[in-house]
Amino acid sequence: MRALDEPSPLAAVVAPSGLPVSVLVPVTGATDPVRALLDTLATQTIGADIEVVIASAAALPASLQTTLADLFPGRHAQIVDPQASRGGLVDLAATRARPGCLVICDPGVRLPNPRTLALLSAIAADPHVGSASCSLAVVRQGAVQASVCGHVVSGVSFLGLPSLTFERIDGRALVPGAALPVLAVSLALLAIRSEVLAAVGGCGAAEGLDAAADVALGLRLAEAGFTNIATTLVTALAPDLPPPRRAHPLVAGPGIAPATLDRLFATTTVVQRVV
Repeated sequence: MRALDEPSPLAAVVAPSGLPVSVLVPVTGATDPVRALLDTLATQTIGADIEVVIASAAALPASLQTTLADLFPGRHAQIVDPQASRGGLVDLAATRARPGCLVICDPGVRLPNPRTLALLSAIAADPHVGSASCSLAVVRQGAVQASVCGHVVSGVSFLGLPSLTFERIDGRALVPGAALPVLAVSLALLAIRSEVLAAVGGCGAAEGLDAAADVALGLRLAEAGFTNIATTLVTALAPDLPPPRRAHPLVAGPGIAPATLDRLFATTTVVQRVV
């Protein structure tokens, strides 16, 4: 595991990113959760400066459009595309957003800590960082049922097509205030610089909050030379996340470039199993 050069990402607690922050909200289903998300975004320490871009499969109800305009006057936009996937909606929102730090945020996410956006945008501003996220607590019936803090490589197989085995990190098992390089972070809440997302081709055809989509983006960022960071300094509340697919193909072809493996292993946690 390679530590990032100074300054430490946790310096973000007192050092703002200096980048304009745009929150991208892809809405593929019901719009009911969006209002509560807008309320939680407005209470962030940088809430008076952020831009909110909602990309949806259908137009927002008039009352919700009014709420959006009231909370973020002059700093909001809506795009409608009934044919786009979730990843396609994110990419559409990114084209409308101002250059700077983009925070992809699922409508079901809540940010109880008012420093969350400031922290994640500051981590993402580090030129070594591809994407950044925090612990995501999955709450069901008022109780935390799971805590996700990124994905790590747990094994590599060279039996046939080279493939990775990856696992989600349980944020409850980590030291509070940690910042660690991971294979990927969750697309439910992810901060990334606009030029970095464009450089790796955006989110593309990702259909939903799927671990394979997380890892696909994380791999592209790692191959481009970036490190993905997960932190336990803050915790967000997340919608129910589907179980991860354990194996993910590393490359589409019959071979694998050693440089790809070297870069991947240099910027994530240590591999546990090789077969």
